[in-house]
Amino acid sequence: MTAGIANLNGGDDSASFNTLGRGEYIKALEFGYRDRIVNPQSDNYHIFLWQRDARKELNFPSDYGYSFVLQKNFANHFIPFIKANFNSGKVKEIKQLYTSGFGYHYPFNGKFGLIGFATGYAVLSGNNWGTK
Repeated sequence: MTAGIANLNGGDDSASFNTLGRGEYIKALEFGYRDRIVNPQSDNYHIFLWQRDARKELNFPSDYGYSFVLQKNFANHFIPFIKANFNSGKVKEIKQLYTSGFGYHYPFNGKFGLIGFATGYAVLSGNNWGTK
């Protein structure tokens, strides 16, 4: 499980510690399971949640979203997966994103490597935020 918070007011050349009091942050929480230590090719199940505060100085509203990934290994070689992202808010350009595909570990009888195929479908939010 992982949690994080980041200040939205950082500049190119500063850590923005002087702007922490504005209360404009990105907050994220991720939890899931993957046993990389015992079995590097293990199944992968994750859920990621995020929320961004409104940026009053830039007149941006708040946003939030979540995504999940489900990956199942068969015989430590064939790895189909699906991933879905859902975003809400007026600033997000992509409202939904779905990705699916498969990977194959150790192609051509090798000892390392991964080859695969994936495809995706996106639903755009249809807003013109930030465009002129």
